[in-house]
Amino acid sequence: MFKNQRQKIAIFAVSLSLLSINEANASTIGLYNTGVDDNNAVLVAGTVDSHYTVTSSLPSSSPSTYAVNDAKDYIGYWMAPDSISTWITPFLTSDNYASSSSLPAEYYDYTTTFNLAGINISTVDILGKSASDNYILGFSINGHEQSLSGGYSAWTAFEINKYFNQDLNTIIFHTQNLDGINGRGGPTGLRVQMDLAAGIASVPVPAAIWLFGSAFAGFIGFNRRKFA
Repeated sequence: MFKNQRQKIAIFAVSLSLLSINEANASTIGLYNTGVDDNNAVLVAGTVDSHYTVTSSLPSSSPSTYAVNDAKDYIGYWMAPDSISTWITPFLTSDNYASSSSLPAEYYDYTTTFNLAGINISTVDILGKSASDNYILGFSINGHEQSLSGGYSAWTAFEINKYFNQDLNTIIFHTQNLDGINGRGGPTGLRVQMDLAAGIASVPVPAAIWLFGSAFAGFIGFNRRKFA
């Protein structure tokens, strides 16, 4: 009985050593929710979101995006912000809401980037959810277009597990804004939350073999000393 218990402990120790190869190298991949700073704290309304830029065909459009809580004249229609994300928009009012005036129907592309240097890209999986006013039409990962459809009052889930580059990667969320109340332009905004954004760091094969060999040798040595 004592011998069997010792053997189980030794086997469990080897299992932990092998498991740690994965756990010790698990890494987030530098993606951010909308409306947060580098420490993932939600930004004060009106603050620039440095992780996302926006483009459109409007001559007055700036690439900057700003954290906001809601849309002016449409307050309560957008999902309320929480402790891990808020809305971003390229057009602010003076009191830091998303502007809802003089914005014609238009398409907006919101872009974010991340780097997978040192990560085994075959292990990367990104699970997230998004919302947009008026609509989110899809997204691209490194130029590969993916379908997506949703609005601003509920989340639309997405997953990305392919088309990655070993270094710089680009995600572009495609959105559409429509005319608002009584012919006035409606607001535009994007909300994104990354529920999972992780991969396994690349481990040199000799190092992985050495870890396995060391654990296995320790297991054999333990048996010889205790049960020879």
